[in-house]
Amino acid sequence: YEKGYEMGSARSATCLGLLLFKGKGVDIDRERAFELFDFAQKAGCAIACFNAGFCLEFGTGTAMDRKRALEVYEKGAGYQEPKAMAALGYLLVRQGLDHDAHDDRSRSVIESDFRKGTYWLHAAAELDQEPTPLYYLGRIYEQGIGVKSDYVVALEYYEKGAKRGHAMSALAAGNILYWIQNTTGVDNPNAKVTYVDIANLYSQAAYAGVPEAM
Repeated sequence: YEKGYEMGSARSATCLGLLLFKGKGVDIDRERAFELFDFAQKAGCAIACFNAGFCLEFGTGTAMDRKRALEVYEKGAGYQEPKAMAALGYLLVRQGLDHDAHDDRSRSVIESDFRKGTYWLHAAAELDQEPTPLYYLGRIYEQGIGVKSDYVVALEYYEKGAKRGHAMSALAAGNILYWIQNTTGVDNPNAKVTYVDIANLYSQAAYAGVPEAM
């Protein structure tokens, strides 16, 4: 991968960056990982747009810069990269709601961001069986981010994400179903669900290494 990167290969730079980011066979070095992701995304690597955007959004290996993260995610979305599309959508939905008056932006701009964000999330969900946007849509409805909180709709998205193998979706679906089963006066959208079904969802999450499910 080092040789490929030295020859200008964006793919090699991305693969090397992932090894350094996760510490697989090498010491973790997230600053260098970001440099490699950034090189690769500038060279047109779609998945590197997600990787670099993630680092910028959360300040991992580089200074936090959500404005630039949006730009890099948007570039990846233009390549139809599902993870970049999902990340772009969720960040757009959230950015106007982090503070009461985020950068003095008008309500119409915040609503526009929400529409754009949900568009990208739905578009990503239709591609490549990618589960991440389904999890994000579930969180939006569970937490009432820009919409009225609706645990039934949230559960539908989480269950779809779990069926696509997404561990956090399985955990979230299990949590909602457990809450429904143990709360009086709450309508059960799926009366056939049993504690065995709930345990299976938690097991799926636990096997994937989610500590909250163990």
